[in-house]
Amino acid sequence: MPMHQMKSIWTPLALFRIHFFRSDDGGLYIKIGKRRRRKISSKK
Repeated sequence: MPMHQMKSIWTPLALFRIHFFRSDDGGLYIKIGKRRRRKISSKK
């Protein structure tokens, strides 16, 4: 399994523990609370 670099994207939803991340390959991930990150879109 390859390692992906993630950058956190700040949004006001972060105050409610909803975080968005952008990966080095352009994918967008969401993390809600303590759950694992889920991919919600990919940039090809």
